[in-house]
Amino acid sequence: MTIEPARGRMRPIIILGVDRSGTSLVASMVAQWGAFGGEVESLQDGDSGNPTGYWEYGELKPFNNELLEGERVSHWHPMFRMMVKERALERPVREKAEKLVQGMETAGGPWFWKEPDLSLTLSFWKQFWTDPLYVVTVRNPHDTAVSWKKFILPKELHDKYSLMTANLLRWQYYLVSILTEVDPSPHKIFVQYEDLMSNPKEQAAKLDKFLAEGCGLEPGDEARLDRMSGRIDTELWRNKSPTPLNRVPQASKEQKALYELLKRKVARPAEPFVPAAFPLGAGYWEYLELVDTIL
Repeated sequence: MTIEPARGRMRPIIILGVDRSGTSLVASMVAQWGAFGGEVESLQDGDSGNPTGYWEYGELKPFNNELLEGERVSHWHPMFRMMVKERALERPVREKAEKLVQGMETAGGPWFWKEPDLSLTLSFWKQFWTDPLYVVTVRNPHDTAVSWKKFILPKELHDKYSLMTANLLRWQYYLVSILTEVDPSPHKIFVQYEDLMSNPKEQAAKLDKFLAEGCGLEPGDEARLDRMSGRIDTELWRNKSPTPLNRVPQASKEQKALYELLKRKVARPAEPFVPAAFPLGAGYWEYLELVDTIL
């Protein structure tokens, strides 16, 4: 399928969120809006877990994985953010990053990256992006956790293991990492997955307005809006919890408060974020490292 490229200002659009929170859906909408995500053959295909495609640039993931795995501590460790930022001082690493960004800029207009693990390496990448637009996906973390368990565990283990506590802690770490790096920027939007599914046209118009104004274009083109909203398949909304997060027993008070803040940011992106209000708890990284090792 040929997508008409947007002819606006050359600007990176960075799509962030934890796995299974709607990042692929939003990336497909951004592509239909007209941003360049890489040549079609370079984008990761879909599968049973994500039938409409992942929209991840093939050359990005291996390098980002090198960043995640290249420190003497894991990416869950409190020192990782500072340590990975300093990798930009290493000439071979810096040149690889610059080459990846330059490859996206060849299209001459707005371009996008979507890769959930960018959330953990933002301190590094922010040194290479010029005035990015940030799109952060928000979804009930209970539903994200259920979906992630189904995605990561063999089917025969779904009923045997919960992983809810681990997944909620993982979600908290990702979102705190995102907000710590992104919140100072005025150029951000928070997109609620449940709103996308409930009102595709309205949400497509909201995202279009943010992107168009950020890239110097006129929002509201009907053909563009139809392409964007057409990417939303409500049949794929397979995990819909009737239980709000504040009634999930495994959720901590910090996780509940963080989700409430994120929902407010959907309406008011400038709502203040105070990292100290959402501590992860002593030794959280050892627990997440152990879960990673087991899985």
